[in-house]
Amino acid sequence: MHNLKQEKPETKTTKSIMSDDLKPRFIESLRRNNDQIREDRAKVIGEDSELIYRRRVEDIELKIKRLEREQEGLIDISPLDKNSLTFADFQPEAFVQKDMELSLTIRNLNIQFEVTKKRFEYLFGKKY
Repeated sequence: MHNLKQEKPETKTTKSIMSDDLKPRFIESLRRNNDQIREDRAKVIGEDSELIYRRRVEDIELKIKRLEREQEGLIDISPLDKNSLTFADFQPEAFVQKDMELSLTIRNLNIQFEVTKKRFEYLFGKKY
């Protein structure tokens, strides 16, 4: 048993409608000259690269903001409750070490962000 779907025979009306809507895309593509082909390729490569580059700049910016929030969170040494005068297991050595690490990481990311942002603007002729 074959379960083949039977197609309706084409009429003159459906042929004329289809021929009006359809274009020989393959033939048109073959007829394009080198300049058109290069232009199309340049657009595709440029658009992809710009989007990826912009995302990288945004990712760096987001990392900086998150690390700054984390660094600010380090100085929140709230007491255990509103009636207590002792602070929750504060360790000065660990605080200093973590704060220094975050400061250096943020500094390096800020440099990377500025360089990457300027390079984006240079390469794509757009302000970030």
